[in-house]
Amino acid sequence: MLGVIAAHALGWETQGWQTQLAAAAAALAGAAFLAWCEARWPDIQEALIGSSFAVAASLAVLLLSGDPHGGEHLNELLAGQILWVGPSQLARSRWSTRCCSVSGGCGASDSDGWAFT
Repeated sequence: MLGVIAAHALGWETQGWQTQLAAAAAALAGAAFLAWCEARWPDIQEALIGSSFAVAASLAVLLLSGDPHGGEHLNELLAGQILWVGPSQLARSRWSTRCCSVSGGCGASDSDGWAFT
């Protein structure tokens, strides 16, 4: 969510590839940060996750504070727009899923035997 809001604050097109790239980069950066925190401070991992969420939410509000429609944008992101997804968005989602499957990142299974594809 923070990547999409940062892209919006930069004036990038909402449905553009730059916004998708910003969202992916923010998600990967957050995951890398939490993985690093887990390796360094495993006993307080839950507190770090909660604190990170609070900081990210605060940054989102600060980034949207200068936009007169910022509250609407935040509401759209939090509520989701699944009913208004167009064919081009579905194609992009399918493409990213295929790329993930080819790279081996999505074909794993957990210890209980549930397959994630």
